[in-house]
Amino acid sequence: MPDSRAKMERFLGKTRATRTEAEVQWVLDELLASGCVDTVRARARSLAEEAHVEALKAFDDKPDSEDKQFLLELPFYMVERES
Repeated sequence: MPDSRAKMERFLGKTRATRTEAEVQWVLDELLASGCVDTVRARARSLAEEAHVEALKAFDDKPDSEDKQFLLELPFYMVERES
């Protein structure tokens, strides 16, 4: 584990241009293996749900429209998008 920490610190100390594809893949693998990505995604979904509930209240008296629907769905889009 100490070697992983040092490796991560070196990676974070590099500029984007100097990071190799293999290093980026290693970091991704480490993050996925740790479970932190799933934890953060779950929290983001929870926040999106809360935002949706508040938006429903805020726009309750507004007529249905494409714009209203867009705003209601926006938090979910931001959470579920891949990049």
